[in-house]
Amino acid sequence: MNDAGASPVVGSEEHRRAEPVREVGFRATTIEEAHAIGEGIWYEHRLAPRRNVSEFTFAATSLDLGGMRLGTLHYSAPIRIETAPYVNWYQLNVPLRGTLRTAVGDRNVETTPTRAAVYGHDVDTAFAGFERPSVMLGVKLERAAVERAAARLLCPEGQPIPAFEAAVDLVEGPGRAWLRLARRVMAAARRPEGLNPVLAEHLADRLITDFVVLSARREHGGITPSASTAGTASTSRDAVLGASALETATHAIEAARGAPLSLEMLAVLAGVGGRALQQAFRRVHGESPMAYQTRVRLERVRADLLAADPRTGRVAEIAMRHGFAHLGRFAEQYARAYGERPGDTLRRG
Repeated sequence: MNDAGASPVVGSEEHRRAEPVREVGFRATTIEEAHAIGEGIWYEHRLAPRRNVSEFTFAATSLDLGGMRLGTLHYSAPIRIETAPYVNWYQLNVPLRGTLRTAVGDRNVETTPTRAAVYGHDVDTAFAGFERPSVMLGVKLERAAVERAAARLLCPEGQPIPAFEAAVDLVEGPGRAWLRLARRVMAAARRPEGLNPVLAEHLADRLITDFVVLSARREHGGITPSASTAGTASTSRDAVLGASALETATHAIEAARGAPLSLEMLAVLAGVGGRALQQAFRRVHGESPMAYQTRVRLERVRADLLAADPRTGRVAEIAMRHGFAHLGRFAEQYARAYGERPGDTLRRG
């Protein structure tokens, strides 16, 4: 819903942002079909089977978060893929099962479920594998978004954007946290309600920021990050990449707009059970996740009511903009929280 309360035009940018974000699945039974699907999701590439096969299957998923894309690939037979420089993208690949051999420019890297390959925008790339059952997770990151994050975190004084490591460790610490978040985001997008679109953008920003902190070389071209920059990067490692289940759920609630997030969705994103999340919220916030979410949204409604023109503002439109579909229940919750009716707040605006 836009500020005037009207529904967004179908096909418009506003309509796209209002639609839930969902993972899309693809299947193919020929090399040619697999090649076409792969190019649609990822990049132009050369795909070659490494042996003759009588039966071939391919499966892929794709989740577009805006500024980045996550997806999985599975080939039923050994293949090799070669790609020219991505130009406008960075890429991270990691097998969720098995191993893959990859080339990042002139460097060869063996990737495993605990070691990912990182591809810059300016080098030829290749990977081969799938001799045994394997699933590869690919993460495609917009170059402009990555470099904005790198400039903000690592070189705010105008130094060159740092180079990125060709391989990153996902065994523990920041790498493990990053991979877990990426997989949770994908799991959340498989839920029937899909991902809240504003939350999806927030999660993309977080994954891109964490990718920079995880992958950027600490020393690039002899330039050492300044003390303030190093502190920023350290804070990102300790607080952002190491965010707890409670912090993840809290950030999700505060980032989302529109329809409320379900407890199940919050639990998937946080990587814990619903009961554990309830207990964490009660211990820290003194209320349940759903009560916390209602309070956050009531605060937004109140701010909008106070800012609105009493002559043209509509309580129902403002309430529905913030996810309150049952207006009678909303009015009761608002009066209980603020000691006045929402219409009274609007008239004082």
